[in-house]
Amino acid sequence: MSIKRDFSYSNYGSLPFQESAILFPFGRRSFLPAMVKRFNGEPIAMGENTDREAYTLRINGSCITLIYSGMGSPVTANALEKAAANGVRRLVLFGACGGTVEQVQVGDLIVPSGAVRGEGTSRYYMPSSFPAVPDVELSFRLLASARNRTGTNVHQGFVYTTDASYRQGPEVYGQHEGAVIGVDCECSAAFVVASALGLRAAAIFFCTDNILSKDRANRSRQGLENETVRRSFEAAAETAVEVLMELSD
Repeated sequence: MSIKRDFSYSNYGSLPFQESAILFPFGRRSFLPAMVKRFNGEPIAMGENTDREAYTLRINGSCITLIYSGMGSPVTANALEKAAANGVRRLVLFGACGGTVEQVQVGDLIVPSGAVRGEGTSRYYMPSSFPAVPDVELSFRLLASARNRTGTNVHQGFVYTTDASYRQGPEVYGQHEGAVIGVDCECSAAFVVASALGLRAAAIFFCTDNILSKDRANRSRQGLENETVRRSFEAAAETAVEVLMELSD
């Protein structure tokens, strides 16, 4: 049974969200403005009691809600609670991640098939034994759409979700070496919380760094000034929008 919340205690009014939404957790000063500009986003008034931002993306007659949550699992859960309470039914988590195997290079895309619950937030929603996995159909559509884009390397596999964004080495996910292909800060919480709230959710990430990279420059996070990252960001954005538009028709 899904969990429903009453937000009346926070003096939080209803929001004009769509049934399809993108949750964007990273890059308030760079990736978020680029996303809003690319898809002609119109801001949604969110009130004074939240640090979230939201926009309506209008694309070829269809509308999608873009929600900026901020980085980390607690704020991801907060954003999902508000999304579910305001009419969102399906959602794509779209953000950046680090590669944890050599074959996942900067600029590659990952469509997670599941996540290791290394964060603490999801335990408030489901017991530790509950799997952090995406909606099968939504994830399959993202994978197929991403792979149809020429010039983009796309990987599918498990990611490790951590609460310690500056602890992304073997000290965090070493016990899962070979089983996870990327590390992020939101995925497992998004999958578990979405399940608890009755939302269909999946994810697509673009890789901004890889600590195993032979290229020293790629061991630190790269932004939009990096042409490879910019192209992968755009490919992932187009994929998320395309899939949600198909399901919104």
